[in-house]
Parts: sequence; structure tokens; C-alpha cells
Amino acid sequence: MPSLHLRVATTLVAASLLAVAVVEHRQAAKRIGNRAQALVSDFIEIARVRALLANSVDWRATRDRVLADLPEPADERDVYRAYRQVIHALNDPHTQHFPRQFYAQLTTPAPSAAAPTDFVTTSRESGSIIRIAVKGYSSGNPKRYMADGLAALTLVERELAHATCGAVVDLSQNTGGNMYPMLLALAPLLGSGELLRFVDRSGAHHPVQFRSENKDFRGMFGDAGPDIAARFANAARWNDKAQRPIAVLISGLTASSGEAVAIALAGQPWVRTVGNPTRGLVTANSVVRLADGSAVALTVARMSNRVGHIYNGPVAPDVALPAYDETRERAAPKAIAEAVANVASRCVNK
Repeated sequence: MPSLHLRVATTLVAASLLAVAVVEHRQAAKRIGNRAQALVSDFIEIARVRALLANSVDWRATRDRVLADLPEPADERDVYRAYRQVIHALNDPHTQHFPRQFYAQLTTPAPSAAAPTDFVTTSRESGSIIRIAVKGYSSGNPKRYMADGLAALTLVERELAHATCGAVVDLSQNTGGNMYPMLLALAPLLGSGELLRFVDRSGAHHPVQFRSENKDFRGMFGDAGPDIAARFANAARWNDKAQRPIAVLISGLTASSGEAVAIALAGQPWVRTVGNPTRGLVTANSVVRLADGSAVALTVARMSNRVGHIYNGPVAPDVALPAYDETRERAAPKAIAEAVANVASRCVNK
């Protein structure tokens, strides 16, 4: 999605509220001087022009109230407090502000020798079924998320050589983040073309595609876009003819980008979602870097699957399971077993 300033990721860091609060509490208060009113006024204008729910806000009253509450002189904490007041007026749980130091951590380049993150793990289940667990991913640095996404894709391709029946994609612990490395890792299960769509407040549809001609894809991958697109297209052929069954395990923890991945997968006829309803953060964020070095992840669109169904709340599973404790490090074994059984029941090789 286009942004007013700097777009880091279409959906980025869905469950980092605790980390944001800790960073903000510990950082030294930075003097803002006479810039405070201008900074907050700019923030209000960004939200008014771009936010998905902007039409529900009385912007004149909000502006007057927030600016009147801003002390003189103001420091960084006062400005951040004003930003939060604006976000509160939007009544949108998916919009959040990233303090300066936290945002810098998100976008810091990874060391060249850094090992790939383990946001994707695999296991071989009975009946030639592979389980692929995808957790949240929070880096907004292009070199890092491209490298990690490609490394995860290589792992998935290697394991899918043993998936003659089908696969389970476990998103039950995926609380969100940057969806692009997640989608890249799952290219063999997603197929080519349009994966999902973002629908903004004007009703315009913005397709998510791993194609060089897609402007949002170019914004994410830059000069590396053609190579990434070619790699994705080659991997996406895995299930074109075989149409092996896929089960997507979801839970109440599955949120934001995790929900986007579930929606992208669920738009295919051989995919079934299994588990509990998701958290319901089925909106897309545009990350805007602010003049004070902090950033706002602003909700700008709703999610739609590739066939046009727009989501306005939790993703409901096709196969509902009794509620289980998804707060554990791993999904409940019974839920995993149900997902595996779902794939096995539709296996063409049985």
C-alpha cells in the first residue's frame, strides 16, 4: 500500500505493544522545543487523510482537544502521549505508534553473517504429510527479511519433497509482523498470481502479488524484486497440477499478518482452515516514518481473499475444534492431529 512518507511493510508487527511500552518507558525524554505543535498537527493530518476509520472521527474536536492538552514546553513523552490520543480517537486496535528507539531497532540492518531466524520450522507427520509452523516475523529491514524469507523457502521446499499426500500450515502461534517473508516461505503452497487483496476506504482493491510489475512488491523488494519474483514463481509450481490437500491450523492467537497468510492460503479450493477463530485484526497497515524519527503503523485497508471475500472480523475455521490452550509454546497436540487427519482424509494417494 502507498504511504504518505515511508512504507516499511504492508503489515508489520501486530503484537508488539508490550515491547513498545517498555522501550518508551525506559528511553530518556527528548526535548522537542517549539516543534511539538507541528509534529502533533502533522500526525493528526496523516491519520485524517489515510486511516481506514477516519470518517468516524470528529477531526476538528479531536485536533482542538489534543493540541490543548499538549504542554509547553513539551518533551518526547508528551508528543507520544498526544499521538496515542489521536489513535484512541480512531478506536482502531491495529493502529499503533512505534517510539523512535523501537522503530530504529526494527529497521536496523542485520549483520552480514547473521543466521536466519527460525520463524519457520517443519516436522514430518504420518502419512507423508509435512507440518510447516510459521510464527510472527517483525524485521522491517529489507536485507534481513529477504534473506530470512529465502532461507525459509529453501527449508520448506526440501521438506515438501516428502509431502506426497499434502501439508499442514500451522499458524496457531503466528501473532503477526511482516507478512512478506512468511508468504515467500510458503510460495509452494500459495501458487502464482494474486494471493490476497487490500481494500481501502474508497473501495479500491490493491492486490498482493510477487510480481515485479506490482508497485507494492517493488516497494518492498526494490532492485532485488525481479530475482525474488522469479524465485517465487518457480517455487509456486509445486502444487499446480497435483493440488495436494492443505490444512491451515488457526487459533485465537493468529493475528494480523498471520491472518493475512491464512486468507491467502484459504482462497484455494484444496485448502481447509482448522481450529478456532482468529483474533480478528484483518486489516492492513501502512508504516509511516514521522519527522521525529518515530513511526506509526496506520490501518489503511481491510483484507480480502483472492476471490473477493472481504473480512470484517475473525477468520472462522472451516473445521471448528473445541477451544484449546493456544497460549502454549506449541499448538495443542490434539489440534495438530485434527489438522493432519483433515489432510489425510483428502489425500489422493490413500
